[in-house]
Amino acid sequence: MTSQRKPPVREQRDTPSPKARFQDPWVPFPEGAEVVKSMGKLIARPNEGRPHNLALIGDSGFGKSHLFDYFADCYPDIAEEMPPRIQVVNLRVTSDCDGKGLMRGLLSEIGATYRANDAYDDLLRDFCIKAEVCEVGIVLLDEFHNGINTRRDRTLNFIRAVRDLSNYLRRPIAVAGDERVRELLRYDKQLDERFQIRQLPVWDDKERVRQLLATFDERLGLTEKSMLGTTKFAEKVMELAGNHMGSISELIREAGHIAVREGAAKVTTDHLAKARIVVSRGLAA
Repeated sequence: MTSQRKPPVREQRDTPSPKARFQDPWVPFPEGAEVVKSMGKLIARPNEGRPHNLALIGDSGFGKSHLFDYFADCYPDIAEEMPPRIQVVNLRVTSDCDGKGLMRGLLSEIGATYRANDAYDDLLRDFCIKAEVCEVGIVLLDEFHNGINTRRDRTLNFIRAVRDLSNYLRRPIAVAGDERVRELLRYDKQLDERFQIRQLPVWDDKERVRQLLATFDERLGLTEKSMLGTTKFAEKVMELAGNHMGSISELIREAGHIAVREGAAKVTTDHLAKARIVVSRGLAA
């Protein structure tokens, strides 16, 4: 692969693209903005023999998947070029995924075909060749901890595949998951040394939550300000949603949906209570 690459093309995304898994706008927050900035630096790097990589670690509900979606939206495929350039490959690792499963998922993500009986080495080579042609800039592996299997050999096959991908593709990889990400990376010392670990914090500071909530008012599409950035709302949100970014965002968005359906001019604490019931049942829009 050559070291000369076209510079990445970023678009400002205020609303998600049709292909994004999460169809609610991503609301910037300090830690998330720093992660986006870090991944932006990675995608702009030249091809390297030992690529710099990033591991995001945080509890379920922090919003890691939403953040990955937002980044992929900011660096969309460029269909006008020939062949079309795929800037970001964004794959969610499934449970019990081994090395062959990872390569099949990556090939599917870029629209490439493969045969069911293809050997691992063939799958790896095919993906790296096609990714070079498409000028893939960065690979995102969400739910990375799913690579840990009850069978040690499958876990080793998976982490070996990630190392091979890093070696042969020579492009950065960013992964996201819970604390098991650390455990998984330790299976390969060489790979572990290449990953910068970014621990995503919980949100237990009422003032920071209040400031975050204030940014939602412009994005709910209601006729009046909901006064989300007040201490009263922050306390209520933390009581109902806990201290994880994803849970807080989900609650506020669902409260906004309920307010719109009811024809309300703004979100109230009553809408928050109703949203908590909907979210707890897994029925959020």
